[in-house]
Amino acid sequence: QVSIYDPVATTLHVGNAGRYRTQGVEIDGVYAPPAVEGLRLRGALYYNHARYREYVGPCYTGQTIAQGCNLAFNPVAGAFTSQDYKGRRGPRAPAWTASLGADYEAPISGGGLHIGLTGDVRYTSAFALGETLSPLQRQKGYVDLNATVRLFDPDRGWEVALIGRNLTDELVGGNDIDNPGTGSGTGTTLGLVGDTYRS
Repeated sequence: QVSIYDPVATTLHVGNAGRYRTQGVEIDGVYAPPAVEGLRLRGALYYNHARYREYVGPCYTGQTIAQGCNLAFNPVAGAFTSQDYKGRRGPRAPAWTASLGADYEAPISGGGLHIGLTGDVRYTSAFALGETLSPLQRQKGYVDLNATVRLFDPDRGWEVALIGRNLTDELVGGNDIDNPGTGSGTGTTLGLVGDTYRS
């Protein structure tokens, strides 16, 4: 099922996507070098091939006939209302995701005090944030970095940590919908792409 926001009626429509297939490959591993006690390296690589096999759904605001809004003609409005999504990648389905990380723990005193260091870098390729696949709903590929420094005593059961999330300061969208009252000419030869609202 697909939920698509209608900016004219300002409501969500739930429809059946017909057929949608996701397939891919995932490789991940962990390695602890015997020469460095307490060090653990990890990595992962994912490829996701997610495509609509059968789906005719709404056009994005301002999508012209030449841009694919050429199905389900509405004689009252004098415009087409739908597009064929077949063969297109679905929303929030990046083709590539990769990550590399390392953990290191070691004692720093004879009294049981330990230090722990963790670092992770993750790459995500570009993907669509909205169901209508408007060009304005595209989330560019990004890299984010997380890191942690910990002081802890495993025998006494306490830990103090400094945690850094998104140290590359990437602003990433969670969802994107057509913005009401913007754009025009959907399903005609001349269209103006509507603005989108991104959270």
